[in-house]
Amino acid sequence: MAKELSAEQKEKKSRFSAKTVIVILLLLNMLVAGGIAGYFFLLNPADSAPKPPEMATSELGEMLINLADPGGIHYLRFTAVMEYPKEEKELVDELQQKNHVIKDTVIRLLRSKKLAEVQPPESIDNVQREMTEAINEKLEHGKLSRIYFTEYLTQ
Repeated sequence: MAKELSAEQKEKKSRFSAKTVIVILLLLNMLVAGGIAGYFFLLNPADSAPKPPEMATSELGEMLINLADPGGIHYLRFTAVMEYPKEEKELVDELQQKNHVIKDTVIRLLRSKKLAEVQPPESIDNVQREMTEAINEKLEHGKLSRIYFTEYLTQ
């Protein structure tokens, strides 16, 4: 019986020989590599992400505005650039035609501000956001993405 058990054990061992294990591992390796290659070449997640639109700019120019503080002794002087998507061709013409409306909107917005609302460094983001929103309300053929200050001085 000892010989029979050892023969059965040899038969069981021969089912999973070194060659069989190597072939199975190679097949699994190829399956994983094929899945990874398929993911990158067929699905191509890098190309599926939307590209941000190209941006164009328009100068708002330099402005000097008296602030709403009592006595009228404080002012804000800044130079700003408006940024918008480049593909909005009608917006370029509208910005030129409504330049006076845009400047009036900015003046009215900032004349209501006090020095404490525009002077701290963290307030610049609020001023940019409020200016962008106020100007966008006046535009019909597109919207500004953002306003950048190239000069910002309070006194």
